Amino acid sequence: MNSGNSSDWIVRGMKKGIDASYMYQDKTNLQEMLETLRLPHPHLFRFDPLKLDLDYISSLFSSAQHYFSRLVPFSADVKRPYHLDLATVDELQDFLSSYSLESFKELHLVERGEVVYSGVIIAQDEKSCVPGRCLVELVKGDGQDLFHAKKIPIHGEFNEHRRICFAEIITPTDAEKRILFDALSMVGGREHPFPGYYEFELWGDGRLMFRNYQGPETAYGKL
Repeated sequence: MNSGNSSDWIVRGMKKGIDASYMYQDKTNLQEMLETLRLPHPHLFRFDPLKLDLDYISSLFSSAQHYFSRLVPFSADVKRPYHLDLATVDELQDFLSSYSLESFKELHLVERGEVVYSGVIIAQDEKSCVPGRCLVELVKGDGQDLFHAKKIPIHGEFNEHRRICFAEIITPTDAEKRILFDALSMVGGREHPFPGYYEFELWGDGRLMFRNYQGPETAYGKL
């Protein structure tokens, strides 16, 4: 559960003499970027790993709320461990006990709902203020199912008429198309989505939540 993300691949590449640093994702200002774009997103709590207020953290779990957790390293050449689903302080402490906390600048606890679908949008501008390529993907399941390639996603890409053409391998239902169209409407609409890389989730209560944005200058924002 706690390996296989981009930081893990960067470290594995270094051991084999391969520079995979282009895969680095800055997680420190993640919430700020989502707020700037006015996208709905889970609440994120940030802590100094060496100064944890366990009483306060315990209060976060008191209403049976679950959290996604990650440790953010000081350096890109250190793995960024994560735990997909934590429900108690004891589970958090067990997760943290496997790591030397001096190597990490932040601990993140991210509010977690019942994830029904996970999706991604990658949008480009052909040139300034002119929409370019855009693709969308969606899987039924959690983020790992899509971003770690555990399931084959519904895949679609815009044509020259700004309509989404879906790959024939998996045909989306009308409900799944609606999820994608709703997500696109939140990032500027099908006519001209704001360029960059987006990860989003549909929760069991019907809410669409964006969990990640990386700018068009990053490796994730390029097509």
